[in-house]
Amino acid sequence: MSINSLDHFVTRRLAALLVAAAITLSTAAASFAADTVVLRVGDQKGGNRSLLEISGYAKDLPYKIEWSEFPAAAPILEALNAGALDVGYTGDLSFLSVYAAGAPIKAIGGTRSDAKTQAILVRQDSPIKSAAELKGNALPARAAAGASS
Repeated sequence: MSINSLDHFVTRRLAALLVAAAITLSTAAASFAADTVVLRVGDQKGGNRSLLEISGYAKDLPYKIEWSEFPAAAPILEALNAGALDVGYTGDLSFLSVYAAGAPIKAIGGTRSDAKTQAILVRQDSPIKSAAELKGNALPARAAAGASS
């Protein structure tokens, strides 16, 4: 092999390595750009999802929300405990029951109900017309007996 052919061979090999490196870097950059952060959220019957979307706070987030809808709190807590969700919304009693049993979960927020925004559903012929009328009243004997069984 002459010196000129050796230089040509090295130049071609160097050019091929540079092209391969450029393709590798561009592919890696594209895959890094495609790796968006995903927040896995458990929701009960779509309640929080609809509030978030209606409020407009779900627009233009720097991450993607992956919603999973559940019929009740217990399956959300099971999914959290199994690592299938990052966050979920449940009531206090459900959370406390699972937490007391040793599940490695934490409460990171809370809500407080306002009596002015609460509703009470009663039969049309009910003597009760507001939630304030329930204050100090005990459950009827048959309701209390049914609740304990």
